[in-house]
Amino acid sequence: MNLSDIINIVAAIIISIGGAGGIIFGFSSWLGKIWANRLLEQQKNENMTALEQHKNDLAQGLESFKNSLAKEKDSEIEKLKNELSLISTKFQTEHSMLFTQRVEILKTVYESLMEIQRQASNSLWFITASRNPQDIRSNAQKYYDDIMDSGHYFRKSRIFLEPDLCNKIENVFSEVGHTAAQFLATLRVYEDHEISETDTIRDDSWEKVKLLVNPAIEEVENEFRNIMLAHASTVNKSFK
Repeated sequence: MNLSDIINIVAAIIISIGGAGGIIFGFSSWLGKIWANRLLEQQKNENMTALEQHKNDLAQGLESFKNSLAKEKDSEIEKLKNELSLISTKFQTEHSMLFTQRVEILKTVYESLMEIQRQASNSLWFITASRNPQDIRSNAQKYYDDIMDSGHYFRKSRIFLEPDLCNKIENVFSEVGHTAAQFLATLRVYEDHEISETDTIRDDSWEKVKLLVNPAIEEVENEFRNIMLAHASTVNKSFK
């Protein structure tokens, strides 16, 4: 029964009882207000309850959405970290391989230049010593062969080194190889008893070797130190 039904019933009673209608009407008005207030309060409570429930639902939904976003964010961050870790590991591996290759090449080239210098001293500087002419020719041949072998190794490996350094070393092997070939050819032309007469060619060849090889050795040393420092710096950064 709602408010409208109650009022209709009360009105019917008032009409039927006639004279006492005023009192009853006042009573019915008071009773109607009480019922109306109760109904309004009940509706208000229901609305408040529904509103509170709606707020709770929204809050739960928002919290769930935030948690979902946080999980997705954490997942994406972890995925990016893994990808960066893989890239970093790949870079370090490739850098380490390149570094090892370059160090090995520089070491070999350095040793070759030092050996060329030693062979030049043995073949050119000490030629005036009392030695068998055949030994002199044999040393000169070995000196030339070592230059050719070292130059061949360098040309196969130069792709790993800096262009400026490559050009300088290439020039050394080319010029010193040409000098060694000329000196070897000269020894073949002269008779055994005439070898001591090759002083001029010998001295020119020795001076050319010193002029070319010594600076090249310094260049290789400097390049080796530079890549060692660069490698150390790269390794330190990768662990930060």
